[in-house]
Amino acid sequence: MKYFSSPALLIFILFSPVATSASGPSVVFLNPGSQGDVFFRMMTSFMQAAAEDLGIELEVVYSDRDRFTMRDNGRAILNRSQLPEYLILINEQNTGVRLLQDASRKGVKTILINEGLLEEDRTSIGGPGEKLDNWILEYLPDDRQAGYLLAKLLIDKAINAGMADQGRSIDLIGISGSYKTGSSSQRVEGLLSAVQEYRNVRLLQIVPAYWKEEKARKITRGLIARYPSTNVVWSSSDLMALGALKAVGELEKDAGKGVFLGGIDWADFAP
Repeated sequence: MKYFSSPALLIFILFSPVATSASGPSVVFLNPGSQGDVFFRMMTSFMQAAAEDLGIELEVVYSDRDRFTMRDNGRAILNRSQLPEYLILINEQNTGVRLLQDASRKGVKTILINEGLLEEDRTSIGGPGEKLDNWILEYLPDDRQAGYLLAKLLIDKAINAGMADQGRSIDLIGISGSYKTGSSSQRVEGLLSAVQEYRNVRLLQIVPAYWKEEKARKITRGLIARYPSTNVVWSSSDLMALGALKAVGELEKDAGKGVFLGGIDWADFAP
């Protein structure tokens, strides 16, 4: 399921007034992923294209999906003798709160994209400009709606395929991201909301796979072994959905007939 926001549009909105200047602003994107990461590769390429068009000095620092590496990279950036003017952050595994605070103290303008704060942190530091003067913008997708729409799509396909005929139920399992990630929690909220709209859908279990394809494959194998009646697999991301698809194939179930599955993101392998 294609669902994304455009960081290129974000950069255009923020920095287009300086596009004709001799030297554009210096921007660091603290990337939670790696250069080969399916999702963040596309996001980064959008940013780089926009930065090149607008004359922005963009540096990308990768963190390889490791929250400790991301924390350390952020600290190193903010301890440089020559600080960037802007820092673009994603609150991956809740690493963004401290970095927002540190950047604000250092006078670095900060933009939070794609992954927002958990509710308890929102209560503590508010939103952009409320308690941290240099936190200037937050740009987030509607993850709850994405989770809801994916669940509705999969359930309706299963119903239309006759899987709920003769009093049978649609049996659904969920593969979530991680407990400390707001986007995963919100997508799961959307899933739960969708399930409540159907009388013939049973949500059997939701298990986190921490955004990893192989972990999602193993979890899906285990869940389908536990619940052989499963006919819908909902996933918080395309990459985890790919892992689930491999598990379905290994168990010799027929994806699209015996089992409907899907994920959320903008991976190039997703239909």
